[in-house]
Amino acid sequence: MITIEQLLEHPELGCTLIAGASGVHKHVRWAHLSELEDPTRWLRGKELLMTTGLAIPKDVASQVTYLQRLSDIGVSGVAIGVGMHAPSLSAELLQLSEDLQVPLVEVSGGVPFIAISETVALANQDALHRRLTTHLRTYGVLGEASQSLMETGEIVRRLEQVTGFRIWAVTRSGASLFEEIDVPAFHVPQDVIDRVLDNPAIRYPEEVTLPENEGAVYLLPVHVQLRPVGVLVTRIRGQQEPDLLSMHHVGTILSHLAGDLLKHREQVRREGSERLARILYESDQQQSHTIGELFTDTDPGQKFCFAIVALDETSHGWNDVHNYLVEHGFEHYVTKRGERGAILSRISTGTLDTFANVLSKHLPESAIGLSSPSTGDTDLLACQRQARWALRSAVAAKQPLQQYVDAPSPQWLPMESSGLELIVENVLGPLITYDASRGTELVSTLIAFLEENRSWKATAKRLFVHRQTLIGRVSRIESLTGRQLSSTEDVCDLWLALKAHTILRRSGTATLDD
Repeated sequence: MITIEQLLEHPELGCTLIAGASGVHKHVRWAHLSELEDPTRWLRGKELLMTTGLAIPKDVASQVTYLQRLSDIGVSGVAIGVGMHAPSLSAELLQLSEDLQVPLVEVSGGVPFIAISETVALANQDALHRRLTTHLRTYGVLGEASQSLMETGEIVRRLEQVTGFRIWAVTRSGASLFEEIDVPAFHVPQDVIDRVLDNPAIRYPEEVTLPENEGAVYLLPVHVQLRPVGVLVTRIRGQQEPDLLSMHHVGTILSHLAGDLLKHREQVRREGSERLARILYESDQQQSHTIGELFTDTDPGQKFCFAIVALDETSHGWNDVHNYLVEHGFEHYVTKRGERGAILSRISTGTLDTFANVLSKHLPESAIGLSSPSTGDTDLLACQRQARWALRSAVAAKQPLQQYVDAPSPQWLPMESSGLELIVENVLGPLITYDASRGTELVSTLIAFLEENRSWKATAKRLFVHRQTLIGRVSRIESLTGRQLSSTEDVCDLWLALKAHTILRRSGTATLDD
């Protein structure tokens, strides 16, 4: 590829360096004429921008902005026609040319700009031919792959041979988008990955300079149906000039492969969802099923975890959580009934926290309950009970996630919602009915009385009622419940019933269908 310095050595072009001697080594891919004040939309980098001077502003600040903008897009240099329309070039502009290493070149009035364009095109003809051949061969790989059912890993290896650069594809979490492709050995900053994925208008690969003189990598988003699902990471080998268009072609091919991958994942998810839903239904009908029935090659020591998710109204994140679990290597089943989701996953040693973190991160508006790790011969119904109890505890404590082993729950309370409802009905049922029919506040009075350690004075003050009014309410409570608040045993029954009532009220019903 021809350089600015080599163009200056062509006497017939009449080019003279004005400023920016430190940048004459830069390559020129194309010579482009533009009189726009901001031509960057039409540029890709490594151009020699030619102008009669109409594009150059007259005031100092605008001249500086003009050159800075061209430098940011990667323009190699600016050629300005002599004796045409160029204003006086400010000292600030000339200094910035040196600082940015963007040469300013003066073109004598008798030389047509087309002569410069032809010189650049002829000098780069061989390179352009090689690139065109590379582009054709790149899509040829996809054609061969469709005919021979080539695996993704082999397709990527063939693309690397054709393009001459290394290829990776990673997700937002840093995992490989395709199982057959390793992740890069170098670190790509998370903020760069987020920026590439969150920028729908990105046009050119994002260049990232690696530390310790390891060169640069180029990033492009991989889309499936306009939704970014990963990032293409490419790295040039040796001193090869980066072919940005080839990178776009590779990104298009990987988007096609990612679409096929997500279709396959969705098919697997649906089949697994049907299996899990059927077994959960049969478990609810008192048919015994173990975890191992859903998983093949289950080792005796292998652990599994069951999760129940109380989804928000929009089920935010639920449709994608399956893909995130796959990316992190979790073999799992997911299903959903109403506003409750269920996930059963195989858990390797030390990965329970990762499993919990993936769910919390990608289901941010939901409450999640996890069972304790269980072996494959564990009854599935027992795992459901643990997850339901952990979910109730998470909702009651207003926490996003609780594991059964951490849930602060009285062990003498039943884990099934039916058991809790029975306690509430037997102990508090008359009070709840009385309040509902007469508009009284006996339940709230009982709560206040017990929380104030049965102090008449403190409770009356808290409820803003007279002591005699409180005595009347407590008498009515004792009469309706058949329990005496002077009896420790009766107080224990009432307190546990109130706790059960709070859990059911905050978390809704405890079954998966709710």
